[in-house]
Amino acid sequence: MKKHFLIVALILVSTFLACKREVGPEVVMKKFANHFVAGEYTEAMQYGTPSTVQLLEMMEALASVGFYLPEEDELEFYSLKDFDCQVTDNTAVCYYLEYGDMVDVRLIKIDGKWLVDIPLDDLYDGQWYEEEDWYDDEEDIEFTGTERELG
Repeated sequence: MKKHFLIVALILVSTFLACKREVGPEVVMKKFANHFVAGEYTEAMQYGTPSTVQLLEMMEALASVGFYLPEEDELEFYSLKDFDCQVTDNTAVCYYLEYGDMVDVRLIKIDGKWLVDIPLDDLYDGQWYEEEDWYDDEEDIEFTGTERELG
């Protein structure tokens, strides 16, 4: 009887230790990216820092009014082999290809858990729209003087 108890105890302890094993930044990045691409922002929030959660809440609000809804045939899902993460202490930078472009995402370790960190300042630093032609340079806008100023 003692032998059976020892075997069961050993199995329980090894199972507990296996479940407690740290999840690396590649696994977190894969889960976050796949939820994000699918428009599953609520699910992606569990893998983000507070600033990333704010971004996801904004994305979710825009999606709820139809601003952005991913097309099923355009979705590109990721596997662990798609990410190359460089870890330094409690930070990591993961690199991967997204629709043909190399993307890097920062992760930080908080309370032993890796989280995707996308500061909101990154969206407003001007880099995200400089590369995009979201306006037509050749189309000059002329003012006739009859426009009203917004106050």
